Amino acid sequence: ADIMGLTREKEIEVLLDAGSAGRDLMSHIDSRCPDVWVLIPKRAGDTTQVLALAEALDWPFEVKTFARRKGGLLLAPPFMASLAGIRRSGSSELKGPWPDLVITAGAENEPIARWIRMQSGGRTRIVIVGRAWANASDYDLVVTTPQYRMPRLPNVLHNGLPLHRVTTVG
Repeated sequence: ADIMGLTREKEIEVLLDAGSAGRDLMSHIDSRCPDVWVLIPKRAGDTTQVLALAEALDWPFEVKTFARRKGGLLLAPPFMASLAGIRRSGSSELKGPWPDLVITAGAENEPIARWIRMQSGGRTRIVIVGRAWANASDYDLVVTTPQYRMPRLPNVLHNGLPLHRVTTVG
């Protein structure tokens, strides 16, 4: 798979060069194959982007899906660490061992990602794709595009176009 026409090696290089936060994120993950969870957002376009990033990293990853509660954002706003916005029955199981890295998008998944990091004792790193609804500095890396008008911060990687899962035929 490639992102915006880049080779897999170049994509990872771009993430590594994503300012100090990108380097800090990658240096946190030691030489072993990291445990990666992808929290599937409720919107298809966001889902495509988080899967594109996870696949480009070329590490095995586990997909987590959620049954949402009506009014879930009121129960668990993005700045919280909470599972109150989801129904446990019908959702993927969330239990240790906790992942090294969580990749996600969407306001509904931010409290879940924060809850996972809290359960890991702060060890889990969080990458948000698209727009961070809570404070961007609360996350290890935000991969965004111009329409979100995210601030210029060391942990925010500004891409010209959204991530995608286009592959080479042949």
